[in-house]
Amino acid sequence: MKCILMKTKNIKITSGKKNRSFSKGLILIIGIEKNDTAEKSTKLSKIIKKTAIFNDHENKIKISPSDNTEILVVPNFTLVGEVKKGKVPDFSNSMKGIQANKIFKDVCKKLKNEKFKVFEGFFGEYMQVKNTIDGPVIYSFEL
Repeated sequence: MKCILMKTKNIKITSGKKNRSFSKGLILIIGIEKNDTAEKSTKLSKIIKKTAIFNDHENKIKISPSDNTEILVVPNFTLVGEVKKGKVPDFSNSMKGIQANKIFKDVCKKLKNEKFKVFEGFFGEYMQVKNTIDGPVIYSFEL
């Protein structure tokens, strides 16, 4: 499982006529690999809950997300693509559709259990994500 976590503002995701938006919070972009499990979903949600991402009164990044922090979770199989030679990425390590969607839904559920206010991206659909990266504060995780 490969993930990018960003502190953001002015978040909006659209797919066709569907959209979701909120003013500030986090975006989690998640790439699901063949061997990913529900245990990794639990581990990821706990890592995100304890990771310092917000600034304190001295403008230092020391504050972890609080309850009801809004988070947009975006599935993205291209995150697990590898360019080893040539220009065409190899996506053979990405988990296939139905199984990957189950893991994606499990990540969202585990984040809700950690008291995040979760907005789900549109699994398997073309999406446009608009946001302003705040800080910029961006972390990458590989589980």
